[in-house]
Amino acid sequence: MKVTKNLLLTLAGMVIVIPLAKYVGRVSGEVANGSELPRKELASVSDIQTLVSRQDAEGVTDADMSPEFLKNLEAWTLERVKLKAKPHWDAAGVPQEQRAVTAESVYVSTASHKLAVTRLRMGQTTPQAMIFGIVGTEAVRVLCMNSNGDDVPVASGPCDEKLREVFGESINPLVTT
Repeated sequence: MKVTKNLLLTLAGMVIVIPLAKYVGRVSGEVANGSELPRKELASVSDIQTLVSRQDAEGVTDADMSPEFLKNLEAWTLERVKLKAKPHWDAAGVPQEQRAVTAESVYVSTASHKLAVTRLRMGQTTPQAMIFGIVGTEAVRVLCMNSNGDDVPVASGPCDEKLREVFGESINPLVTT
């Protein structure tokens, strides 16, 4: 089943706006200060944030979440991120070599849900994980972001807590809810 334009626009907005604002703020600070904060200082900040977005799934079900759906979701997300980030990168003077956007997506099946997990990294910005699933008639996205530059653990910590709250179960097989 075709994913609607509204569903994808909401997804892109969620994936783009928060990390892009952090990135532009950090780059602007570096330009103003003339240097980058040492990695050791950044690593001392342990800040994983979560954001939940819901909307009508418009008929999409777990059965529609095929390998092609996942591939299209990832490709569309990358395209939107690059398109939306370009003006901000240009304004901040971000060099081309720091504009790399990569994504890696997989399905994770729990007892009652099929979830699409996409890890997204933009250059030197905050690593993120976006978890997409269907709850009843709603398309639900949970965005997890780590501001200290480390990978976002999705099977433990704040991200897993939010997944248990939203989907009623953990993706960690060792956690029972």
